[in-house]
Amino acid sequence: MERTLLEEFVIILLHPRRGRLMTMGNTLSQAVAVAALTDLMLSGLIVLDEGKVKVKSLKFSGRKVQDYMIRKIYDSGRLRTFKQWTGKFFVKGGRFLRETLSDLVHRNVLYARDHHFLFFHYRRYFLIREKERDELIGELQAVVFGEDLPDLRQAVLLQLLASCNLSKLIARDRESAKIFRRKIKEFRKDERILGEYAGILGEVKKTVSSAAVTG
Repeated sequence: MERTLLEEFVIILLHPRRGRLMTMGNTLSQAVAVAALTDLMLSGLIVLDEGKVKVKSLKFSGRKVQDYMIRKIYDSGRLRTFKQWTGKFFVKGGRFLRETLSDLVHRNVLYARDHHFLFFHYRRYFLIREKERDELIGELQAVVFGEDLPDLRQAVLLQLLASCNLSKLIARDRESAKIFRRKIKEFRKDERILGEYAGILGEVKKTVSSAAVTG
């Protein structure tokens, strides 16, 4: 089963030694909602029609997050923008994250390790194939520092990392960071990448960045 954009985002955010995510709070919840909604677009289940999200196909993948979202959008009977829907799903960000981690454990991508300290219990997650995260990051670095255009999935992942102030995962020094910022701006305007989803990267930027401010 192919990885969803949300799953790849979570894998990239997992600290390889500490087993926890490298950002938390409102920013992460909003980013998770954005990634999951974009997954529905990439799967052809929803489309943007004059700026409004419409259900194109009511199909269920077996992934709890995507199935929940497509059902909610379909049952609402209302047309909302991408940003309005991410706002609706933002409050479910923590739940979406837990279910995504659980799915990855179930599919033997991650394994969970439970820890106890006094009365507290917490769980850490680690990749079974440790190089998978490095391969994803390497793929994004090749897009940023190479000549090839990203596909929409890669462009959204890069914008999510930028909006979560995690560009350091891709650009490791000051000069690389300048290139990263320039490329992100270029991607947001490039119709060859966005196609029918023109403006979507700008929506991702505004939506996640606003959560970073309010959080």
